[in-house]
Amino acid sequence: MTMTTSTATSQQHLDVKETQDAFRDVNPHWVDIETLGAWLHTCDKNHKSTCCVVLEAEAAEDSVETRPQWLVDIRRKCLVPAGPDDRYAALSYVWGGVKCSQTTTETLPRLLEPGSLEKPGVVLPRTVRHTIGLLELLNVPYLWVDALCIVQDDIDIKRKQIHAMAWIYASAYVTIIAADGWDANHGLRGLRSVTESRFLHGDSVREVEQSLKTQSAMWYSRGWTFQEMIFSRRRIMFHNQLVLWECPRASWNECHLNSIFKIPPWYIQLSASVGPNIEQYMRAVRSYNTRQFSFPDDALKAISSLLAVWKGSFDGGFISGLPQMFFYEALLWQPEEPLKRRVSSTSGLNLNAHGDDGDDRGHLPSWSWAGWEGPIDIESWLKHFSHIHYLAYDRTGQTAYQVTPTVEWSYCDSSTGGLVPVDASSLTFRPGDDGPCLAPPGWKCVPSSSGSIRPTWTYVGLEDTKTAYPLPLFCGPGKVISMSFLHAHTRRGYVKGQREFRTRRNDITLIDGYGKDCGMIRPTALASDSPYGGEEEVKEGTRLELIEVAGGTTWSRWSITQWGEFGEGLLPICTNLRREEITYVMWIRWDGGVAYRMGVGRILTRMWKMVCVDEIDVVLG
Repeated sequence: MTMTTSTATSQQHLDVKETQDAFRDVNPHWVDIETLGAWLHTCDKNHKSTCCVVLEAEAAEDSVETRPQWLVDIRRKCLVPAGPDDRYAALSYVWGGVKCSQTTTETLPRLLEPGSLEKPGVVLPRTVRHTIGLLELLNVPYLWVDALCIVQDDIDIKRKQIHAMAWIYASAYVTIIAADGWDANHGLRGLRSVTESRFLHGDSVREVEQSLKTQSAMWYSRGWTFQEMIFSRRRIMFHNQLVLWECPRASWNECHLNSIFKIPPWYIQLSASVGPNIEQYMRAVRSYNTRQFSFPDDALKAISSLLAVWKGSFDGGFISGLPQMFFYEALLWQPEEPLKRRVSSTSGLNLNAHGDDGDDRGHLPSWSWAGWEGPIDIESWLKHFSHIHYLAYDRTGQTAYQVTPTVEWSYCDSSTGGLVPVDASSLTFRPGDDGPCLAPPGWKCVPSSSGSIRPTWTYVGLEDTKTAYPLPLFCGPGKVISMSFLHAHTRRGYVKGQREFRTRRNDITLIDGYGKDCGMIRPTALASDSPYGGEEEVKEGTRLELIEVAGGTTWSRWSITQWGEFGEGLLPICTNLRREEITYVMWIRWDGGVAYRMGVGRILTRMWKMVCVDEIDVVLG
């Protein structure tokens, strides 16, 4: 039964009224520590099989790649080596650039001395100090907090610890989330004998509800808290002066109501699945890429742990955030709206780290979404992945693929200095024009029940592996690497463009020599947000410099200017369609001999061949 609008509104009012009444029983000044302890005890006792599941890891259990190296001893007020069975809480907070003592190879010996965290000269933000006091009241013996528990000048260990963040938060007994305030000096409020009192007042119900719904707390907008939210199994959140509990089985709050106070969840697989989940990857990218950083060059580092979890599912791992096995499709990401360029700083957050096995230690690349801040258009991006839904014309028995490789992309191996070709392994078993490839062992083809020539492939016994053709599975774990530059030998051409004001993304239409539409480009940024210029510079007849990045096919020549459209809507009703070859192109600008992405689009291949002027070796930054 569908609830009517008036009924839903009435129910909403009842919920708010009930919650307002419950607020009267909550101490407006002090948090009831016994209630927080009861949440932990109840979950320990009743939810163990669900809420205490450990995140799977490929590395050894006692490795700094899967667990903390150091912990804060709550009772002794010092650092101690982390043991595999230590029960610790993790802290998730907004740093905000406030002064905080950090553990370095020089300060580590002093911080190992009992009482060292209370000595003069050691500066701990209020949020950290208050959390230590809270855990003492809850009898949780250890705390993990980034500034103290990662040795900041041990580059190798720090890199591994940042990649271990998923396991560190997933293995925590509980995560304390300090969602209030704009920096780490805001602290926790309402902990008797630890902090100053809080102030819950008559408008608190609506304030908390609205803040949770809109995720308006600054904590939700910061890049580093994204992984912490995803991987924390049990969370005690201090939010708008109210304390909330969230675990896989329950949502509680101080009002003892489960009505409107729930931490907005972000569901994600917490173990490496057998097959790659490209849709989940895209949702994560879109949500993550709208977040801000004190230092923009942390954008790849702060998601590296999530990618490290997924690298067992995505063959070949990730290159600057793009899945290597789908690299040609991944390069075709587009903005939902004009993006802002992330310009690397020279200082960097105290948690700076680089990629697993290679890093040219430069700026964030313009060819990766990580080089830009803002939402990504995942709806049209997903349409380019043929393993989900390739193009099939049942009337003629023809098939086609949205994206095909025409350019060989490489990156530089920092250990040898040589170029390593990108391995887009998702194409390994994709059928060609001469018929299907030999299927790998374990895969079964299920013909379409609707009579379509497009079958479904499934790995026997694993229903979540359904694809349009087999993909590499059970591969060795890939790498999570950060590269500033791509290298390729490709074709270059010049095409006139004009702004298309009818689209909300201000796409640029490409015009052939007869004044007809032959393609489109979507600018990545506004001119004011790009150090290389942008869409505002494009006027009618502007000559754009383009390079080829891949090839592909569409069923409709008329869909060429509509990004993400391939004419499939015409297939059931037309009998005279034929495949139209397209070329994916990148609009570039040069700076110091390096090309930078200005936008990405596509053009009819027959027109591209006419406008190409030369072949070039390009370094794409």
